[in-house]
Amino acid sequence: MSLLEALLLDPLRMNVWIAVRTDSVAGTGTQNDPFDGSTQAKFDAIMNALPVAALGITSSGTTATATAINHGFANGNSVLMAGATGTNASNYNGTFTISSITPNTFQYTMNGSFTGSATGTISCRLSRSGGPMVPLPLNPPIAVHLGPGLFQTNGYTDGIAGGGGWQPRPAMKIVGSGMDVTILQLAGGSTNANFYAVGHAVSPGTQPNLLDYFDISDLTIDCNLAAFTGTSPASGAVRVMGNHAKVRRLKVINWGTKSSTSAPGFVVCVVTATTFASVEDCGIEECIAVNPASPSNAVPVTVFNAGGVEVPYGGPNLTVPLAYGIAPYIRNCFVDAGEASPFSPVVQGLSMAWCKAGIIEGNQVHNLGFGIVQQQTAAQDIVIRNNWFKNVNKGIWLGSIGPPSSGGTNNLTRAGSVATVTISGGHGLFIGDSALLTTSGAYNKLVVTVLSAGYSSTTFEFNTSNSATSDSVSAVQRVFGISNTTIEGNVVELATATSLVLIAIHADDAQGTSAPSVDETYSNYFMLTLLLVRLSVSMNFQQM
Repeated sequence: MSLLEALLLDPLRMNVWIAVRTDSVAGTGTQNDPFDGSTQAKFDAIMNALPVAALGITSSGTTATATAINHGFANGNSVLMAGATGTNASNYNGTFTISSITPNTFQYTMNGSFTGSATGTISCRLSRSGGPMVPLPLNPPIAVHLGPGLFQTNGYTDGIAGGGGWQPRPAMKIVGSGMDVTILQLAGGSTNANFYAVGHAVSPGTQPNLLDYFDISDLTIDCNLAAFTGTSPASGAVRVMGNHAKVRRLKVINWGTKSSTSAPGFVVCVVTATTFASVEDCGIEECIAVNPASPSNAVPVTVFNAGGVEVPYGGPNLTVPLAYGIAPYIRNCFVDAGEASPFSPVVQGLSMAWCKAGIIEGNQVHNLGFGIVQQQTAAQDIVIRNNWFKNVNKGIWLGSIGPPSSGGTNNLTRAGSVATVTISGGHGLFIGDSALLTTSGAYNKLVVTVLSAGYSSTTFEFNTSNSATSDSVSAVQRVFGISNTTIEGNVVELATATSLVLIAIHADDAQGTSAPSVDETYSNYFMLTLLLVRLSVSMNFQQM
């Protein structure tokens, strides 16, 4: 967000105050009379009662259909509709019992009968009869101010219908009274899923739910993993997706996952892209992550991530974004997992992928397995600069490959400068992917780029200068690389373990294959400059 945008947006936000009240007064939400958020039920009810922007209302007869992305309402709720203008405004506005809900729409019966669409800036929220009501004439966007003390919440998870607790709104600003002064704590649960104190469904239904201009700052989030009684839950602080979404000056504690086979966890995640959308200028800065929970597990936890959503442990993210997110950042953050080598459970400090023109700079990452790790999604034009990694097994780990295709009859043919690969059992690649070929001939261990021409679930084409006209293909694999990358000015202090391979920087798209090459038609490269490596025992440096 530019300074001008910030100055224009902030005066538009309606302000709400919430406090841990001890006088049993509900409050009116003003600074002098804040709402009472002293229990989990009260806090979540207030957050759920804040208004949602309605993108539009259409009608046929007496039935109105409202579109409000990720509204979170349930059939039978009493919802207050406001802001419709025009000749039929009195029919659209008012309090109605809703039905026929989908993640992004709901219906209600109007007093009049006509066919048309509503106009105006429309909002919707729970009414008094549908649960706690915020008794103010508020319209989005909203700034929520949290006073000192401990607030409990059920937060959000994809694993529970409706998310479990509450979900933030676009352009919402949540600001505490300072780290360790305001504490937002997850209340716990028994579901095996990824929980977040602040999170939302990034793509409910078939539409993106973008929290554009969302901002959270100046509080501590207690992820409270010990309060989750399931066998494999993961507990994190924030997961949001939006253009110009900011996570700033947060302290996160008691984070982690109990799983040994699934549910890898993010502690703070700004999502850069999904199947439905990509965003720009989202980031994490001046945040602190310390005091993780200490369960016994073998599943990685990534502390600060700018990239895709969670995927099952051991499997790549096979959902392709429509486009890369633009210019995400992780800046001036501090991570200390407090562990001793050989580091178990696995903690990964920073991660960035599914983006272009990203930057990771000025961070400190201490006492864990991986300083920076690339999730199994691709990225371009990343700068990794002036970070300090202390007591780590791996400093910066970039590049990996997905599982091989299998089954059916496979072959490769070339006509002119275009080669066609057929994998009858399905190749699992997407247009624009980099792919590693395993063949019996001249194309073996070649990394190529999948073209849009001739693409199907079983075939793809790539440009090549190879002279061989045919080859027998045994497998293809997605390559998750980072192209056009600068790594400069970083300090890596490796751990003292003798039982593990210690690597300061790993930049190898093949990850264990035998000397793959890159087709010169689509060559990718790494640029490593001004690298300072401080060694405790040994270093194994790999460069593509």
